[in-house]
Amino acid sequence: MKVEFSAKELYDRISNQVHNRFDRQTPMLLGETERTLFGFILKELLMKL
Repeated sequence: MKVEFSAKELYDRISNQVHNRFDRQTPMLLGETERTLFGFILKELLMKL
């Protein structure tokens, strides 16, 4: 099971949920998209999304 997530991977998960719930809203990702975020801290939370 993957323990680290990049900003792009987190964005993809969140963006799809936001866009499905609010048709006219699309989040933006700016900056270092391949930067690793949070490590294992958010592993369980992200797996629930």
